Amino acid sequence: CSSSASAQMSFVQNINLPAHLDLCRLSCCLMDDGQLRIHAPVNKQPINKEHTVPTRYRTSLEFPITKDDEALKD
Repeated sequence: CSSSASAQMSFVQNINLPAHLDLCRLSCCLMDDGQLRIHAPVNKQPINKEHTVPTRYRTSLEFPITKDDEALKD
C-alpha cells in the first residue's frame, strides 16, 4: 500500500526599495540554493519629487476654464 502526501508552504516578506531604482526593469530569479535574487537597475532619469502645478480659479460656473488666459479676462 502506498500513499502520497503533498504540502504547500508559503513565505511573505515585504521589502521597501529605494526610489532611485527602475522598478519597470526589476527582475528576480530563484537560485539553486533557494535564495531569491532580485535585480533592480538604477533609474537613468533623475526622479523629480516636487513640481509646481498651476492653479486656476473661476468666480462663475458660466465661464469654462480654458488654457487661454485671455478668455478668462473677457
